Amino acid sequence: MSEHTPGPWELEESPYADGTPWCLITAGDPWSDNKRSMGFRLSGIMRPQDARLIASAPDLLAALQQIAEMSPPAFERGDDPTCGVIDIARAAIAKATGEK
Repeated sequence: MSEHTPGPWELEESPYADGTPWCLITAGDPWSDNKRSMGFRLSGIMRPQDARLIASAPDLLAALQQIAEMSPPAFERGDDPTCGVIDIARAAIAKATGEK
């Protein structure tokens, strides 16, 4: 998988007059002609908590990658109670990066 659009991903919450939640998430320059520096723009009706989760994705991925890098490989962990959490972090990283 190619590199994702780097953060920060910006979030703007602006509900409609009737209270319907409308959110805009942007990153980089979505109008750029250069595919390497291109960003994105995602907007629509969505729950603010979903929009905040999407906008925080680069930060969450970076944190999980740091945690996984600091953790010893599975064969060195033995009975460490954090084993399950580290495995979940590594699975989430694989899902986000398209690794198998």
